[in-house]
Amino acid sequence: MSRVVEESSQDDIVGLIDARIERLEAIAAISVRLSAAIRERQFGSIDRLLGERAAILETLVADAAAFEDAAKTFAGTDDSRLLGRVDEAERLVAKIEAQDVVDLEAMESAGNECRVELEKVTLGSRVGRAYQSAGTTGVSSGRDLTDRTG
Repeated sequence: MSRVVEESSQDDIVGLIDARIERLEAIAAISVRLSAAIRERQFGSIDRLLGERAAILETLVADAAAFEDAAKTFAGTDDSRLLGRVDEAERLVAKIEAQDVVDLEAMESAGNECRVELEKVTLGSRVGRAYQSAGTTGVSSGRDLTDRTG
């Protein structure tokens, strides 16, 4: 009878691992779409995808304690089915983490580029105000910088 209970428990842990793998696969798929959105600077899509990802991560965190308890029960097991599923989950986590590093670097680079562009716009605005305050613009258009003395 104890062997039947143990097999049932192993089926339960495999089920828990499979559920986590499904969620990790969903996060991996979101990571691919997120990378594309970052490359194309689709900031609305980035925000939406990060929200989707956060919701899935919350479910992983929510059942982490139950998963850890089940994993402790079968620590040191030689069940190839169980070990294979754990390897698959670890592979997915490594893939997601590697993509996160690439995405973070791309986002930092995009942020730096946006800051440079913002500085250019700000400088242009300051130059425009400097011309206006120096009285070098025409009153009618506000943009005529020609010399009217001639």
